[in-house]
Amino acid sequence: MKNYILITLLSIGSISFAQNKENKHWLEPQYKSDRAVFNKSENVLRLEGNVVFQTAILTLKNADLILWNRSTNEIIAYGQKEFEIDGSIEITDKADKKILRYKLGEKIAYLE
Repeated sequence: MKNYILITLLSIGSISFAQNKENKHWLEPQYKSDRAVFNKSENVLRLEGNVVFQTAILTLKNADLILWNRSTNEIIAYGQKEFEIDGSIEITDKADKKILRYKLGEKIAYLE
């Protein structure tokens, strides 16, 4: 019986450790694109062409252009074809420009 309790506690501990490791993975967004240019003076990463940008809360797929201001953690996406968010979307005006704004760590994205 003692061995069963010990094995159970060790299993729970290893699962907890694995989850912490997974959460650290999401501290930095994951992305891929046809072209990436980093402007060091402005601290902005410009991702162009078939951009996939993924955080723990937001996933953007097949965007034409994403600008990530690494100083403010603001993401501006142009021409995104698909997106998913574990939060909410606020639509401003008629959202005819189809520009998505998001700040890393927040639960709200804004569609203009």
